[in-house]
Amino acid sequence: MLTPETNLVPSQTSKHALAATETNVPTVTLEVGPRTMDVLLRLAKATENLAAAIGNSQGDMDELVGEVRRISNHFDPPASEVVGTDYLAKALGCTQTWIAELVRTGEIPPSCIVPGTGNGKPWKFYRRKLDRWMRER
Repeated sequence: MLTPETNLVPSQTSKHALAATETNVPTVTLEVGPRTMDVLLRLAKATENLAAAIGNSQGDMDELVGEVRRISNHFDPPASEVVGTDYLAKALGCTQTWIAELVRTGEIPPSCIVPGTGNGKPWKFYRRKLDRWMRER
C-alpha cells in the first residue's frame, strides 16, 4: 500500500516507468507514458508544496481537497448529468431512431427529457432520471 511517506522516482528498469518505494514495503513499478510521468511528478511536487503550506487551518484543507478533486476529475471526469439518445440506445440495445419513437409515444417519461430538446433538435435526457426509469422498467 502506498502511504504519504512513499517516494515516487523514475524506475531504473524502464524509461517511462514510475517506481514507488518505501522502507519495509516491496517496490511497486507502474508503467506510464511520458506525459503521465510528467503529470504525476508535478502532482507529487504540488502535493508536497500544499502539505507544507497547510498547517492546521480547515480552509487550507478544503483548498487541498478541491485541488485534488480538480486533478482527479481531469484523469477520470465525472459522468455528464445530461446525455443524448446514443447513451440510452446503448443501454437498451436499440437504435437512436427507436429511442426517438419511445419519446414520441410517451414510453419515456417526460420528466427524463431535458426541456427544449427534440422537435428537430437532438433529444437530451437527465442521466439519473433515465437510469432510475430503466431500473424500474
